[in-house]
Amino acid sequence: AVRPDFVMAAASASDIAEICRRLDGIPLAIELAAAQVPHFSPRQIVDRLGDRLAPFTAGRREPARHRSLHGALDWSHALLGDEERAVFRRLAVFPGSFTPESALAMCRDPRALEPLLQLQRKSLIVGEDGDRDMRYRMLETVRAYAAEKLVEAGEDTLVRDRHRAHFLAWVESISPE
Repeated sequence: AVRPDFVMAAASASDIAEICRRLDGIPLAIELAAAQVPHFSPRQIVDRLGDRLAPFTAGRREPARHRSLHGALDWSHALLGDEERAVFRRLAVFPGSFTPESALAMCRDPRALEPLLQLQRKSLIVGEDGDRDMRYRMLETVRAYAAEKLVEAGEDTLVRDRHRAHFLAWVESISPE
């Protein structure tokens, strides 16, 4: 709509797919990226995606939570309670999926299970059925935002140390066969 003459060429299809993949399929993020088509080629947009939260903004008439992906995440984060915020930012240490037990180890609070479940209900984490157990993960864009909050809270070193200790203990508990 912002560039009526734009036609997806075969040469740009892989770049467009990469944009959607790197933005985790988040509709607002894709819409903000698409709004850049009058200014940048799909390849240039891919190149600008190093910081998933910053590269695109919408018009000033939009509500603040719709002007940028960062704004949308700020809005969602502001709706969380203190316990949910703490669990949310601490989950940023997981580059992939994690179990509820691993999440609780990062929080060092057995009461953190309810905030974890609330984050899933609020679509800030995604539940996935594993082979035997439920696992969770954050979309990479959401994880980048949570990592910012972890640093802002001054907890990044503490939680990363917990992460390392948790998985070291897990590996050491496996008996060699």
